[in-house]
Amino acid sequence: MAVQVLKGPLSAEEKETERKRLLGLKYELGKSLVASKNLDRAEKIFKSIIRLDKNFMPAYIGLCDILVETGEKKDAIEMLERAYEATKSVVILHKLEEVYLNLDQPEGIINFYQNAINRDPNSLDLKFFLGKLYYRLEMIDDAFAILSEIDPTDKNFPDLHKIVGNIYLRKNNPESASAEFRKAMNLSKQVIVPYFCSVCDYHSNNWTGKCPRCGNWNTYVVNLEKTC
Repeated sequence: MAVQVLKGPLSAEEKETERKRLLGLKYELGKSLVASKNLDRAEKIFKSIIRLDKNFMPAYIGLCDILVETGEKKDAIEMLERAYEATKSVVILHKLEEVYLNLDQPEGIINFYQNAINRDPNSLDLKFFLGKLYYRLEMIDDAFAILSEIDPTDKNFPDLHKIVGNIYLRKNNPESASAEFRKAMNLSKQVIVPYFCSVCDYHSNNWTGKCPRCGNWNTYVVNLEKTC
């Protein structure tokens, strides 16, 4: 005679694991619908995930890509801006900058960064990203001004010293440039990669909604103090 073993109620940790797994499966369904060009249904699924968990970054990225593909670029930007206000996620910042620049609207992301810094003047990340953007856009004086506000002793930014070193070279100040490059080398012997998995510490140059090593969803984060 077979005996059926009944499992008791799930623990809080088990419930959280199951919740995350279900969100991940919903996200994978949304991705498959995008691949099959069923964008309306995929959009609804991504929105439902966000309602269930406002910190599930892959759903925001998926929703943004759908809005851009369907020509709703303004809606995509507004959605990402709201998402950043709700989550303060650097992943969202990266995507927002990408969208603005792909639309050839650098002034939009500059204004966003400036307004965000006005609301949070102590955010080193925001100042660093704005400085990097200025440098990328060849706005050298603006880049130097904002990056000079960052105290490198508060947080390790190897790229900060690299950028400032290049700016000093532009300003014909090789001695200061050399000092900045030496600081960058002391902080990081290898190139910093932008993303790593918060569960298994897998590093990648490219963002993804599911870690290829451990298989968990929504675990890629950016940590400017983390080196590979």
